[in-house]
Amino acid sequence: MKVLFLCGSPRKKESSSYAVARYLSYFLDVDYEFVDVAQANLSYDAAETELEFAGIVQKMNNAQVIIWTFGAICWHAPIHLKLFWDKLFAQNQTFEGKIALTLMSGAHFLDDYILDRVKYISEQLGFGYLGDVSADGLPGGYADYETTENSCRVLAQQINQALATGYVPYRESTYIKREYLSALHFGSGFQVDDAAAPKEGDKRLLVITGPGIERNPAAASIYETIRRISQNEVELVEIEKAGIQACRLNYQCLLKENISCVQQDAFEDIKHKMKMADGIIYIGHCTSAFVDAHLQAFITRTGSMLTMPQLKGKYGFVVATGGGPLGRYAAGHLDKLLRRYGITSLAALTDGDQNTKDFPATLQWAVRNLDQALAEKWRMADRFTYRAEHYFMRENAAKFGMVFRGLYGFHHREKLFDFPHYWITKVLWFVFRSEKLIGLLMAWIEKITIRQRKKRMKHDLERYGTGKGREVTSVIL
Repeated sequence: MKVLFLCGSPRKKESSSYAVARYLSYFLDVDYEFVDVAQANLSYDAAETELEFAGIVQKMNNAQVIIWTFGAICWHAPIHLKLFWDKLFAQNQTFEGKIALTLMSGAHFLDDYILDRVKYISEQLGFGYLGDVSADGLPGGYADYETTENSCRVLAQQINQALATGYVPYRESTYIKREYLSALHFGSGFQVDDAAAPKEGDKRLLVITGPGIERNPAAASIYETIRRISQNEVELVEIEKAGIQACRLNYQCLLKENISCVQQDAFEDIKHKMKMADGIIYIGHCTSAFVDAHLQAFITRTGSMLTMPQLKGKYGFVVATGGGPLGRYAAGHLDKLLRRYGITSLAALTDGDQNTKDFPATLQWAVRNLDQALAEKWRMADRFTYRAEHYFMRENAAKFGMVFRGLYGFHHREKLFDFPHYWITKVLWFVFRSEKLIGLLMAWIEKITIRQRKKRMKHDLERYGTGKGREVTSVIL
């Protein structure tokens, strides 16, 4: 077996990314295998070596090409691949001399940003990175099918040529200390000697962190600093202890502005606390050059707040720990999230690769600024990046597909009524108050998409011919 597709979407064979991967596989000249990482049900303990994890690693060692296959969710890979990468780094796995690629589906929103992170992760694992495809996903398939399928055929050709000639791409990024990538490495804490400020403010601050702070000395010191310095009440939420599970991509929360998640855990309680708080602070643990799995699991559940900002008028800031020089990527990502929620983010901090007296002082400065912003209701102009992202999300949501789902409130607030969207939205808003009708509509769209995709597949195989490779998938883990 030469090529291994590692599929990370919770929707498994129903996912758009799997449809893209299946199309590409028909043009390979070498044997290939599909492995469902999502079904492996990996634990959050990066040090644990489950049988399923060991089995996938063995398959990776036996393959020459690894293809990360997933649908983007909240600007990163699904939590199942995140857990898998955390384990690879924590257990010092390396794959030098092998090739990695990515097949990703999404809405083309920040796709280069996501793929750049995946490329960096691949190169830190020792892979040479050959390329990627970003597809605009639909239920059961993908849009812009001519460009997507042509890109897949080109990428399959490059894989065939690389394997035939022994070519392995040059790694552009230099190796960094594994501890900065490992989920087992936490930033060092610092002594907090400041006296507690009198709680004279009438605001509420909500601090959200991934792992429990007793395991993360840096997060414990940061929280204690916030608690002592702020003149407002401070509440801590630890996602690990709350037992928040990752998103199952039900998609119903993306169709309505006010709808409870179908998963029965503490998510709705935390979401309510976010809406009731005046200030929100994210403390992220940087792992695999990204945000820790616990916090990422929570973030994946906030999809509706990303497409329809619901926390406007609030202030906050973010802090990333443990990633050394990579912490800025995690902090930058969390900062993007706060802004997408509608929150005015005042700072994106990281403890860097060494703890000096400057970091605690900078943290205290951020806390005092937050208190002052809450008291004085600071007004800060949105910068180009946020405006561009907001307009893209807005226009993307205004496409016919989202109008067809009846997002009446969103279009009304954003004043997006134009012909024919206006009347379509007004009519369908009444029609699709029924969850049953929404389900029937989505099933109908998926059925048509799959039928059209199979028809194109038959035509393309007759026109371009199939590759010489065979599928050797023994079991979908």
